[in-house]
Amino acid sequence: MTQGDLFRDAAINQVEENADLGWFNEALLSVEVTAWVEKEFTTDEVWERMTKTDHTHDNRAMGAIMRKAQSKGWIEPTDRVVKSNRAVCHSRPIRVWRSRLI
Repeated sequence: MTQGDLFRDAAINQVEENADLGWFNEALLSVEVTAWVEKEFTTDEVWERMTKTDHTHDNRAMGAIMRKAQSKGWIEPTDRVVKSNRAVCHSRPIRVWRSRLI
């Protein structure tokens, strides 16, 4: 593991710890639901499913959500990225995830 990996993991852990608990739970549920209905998807689809709490103080916490879902065996990363369609993301590249539930 490189120093960059360690810093990345520490940052993800920190945003997870500071995320609003209601947001965190809804986001995790949204990933699970998305993984049951989509063979491949991005966090854009996860954000679209969220209705109750559509924000937390640091939206990078979605990275922690995806890692949690991956550790539960629901999803796996692909080597592909696409441009986000969320305006707040300014078309930045985001990872395509593969469901392991369907």
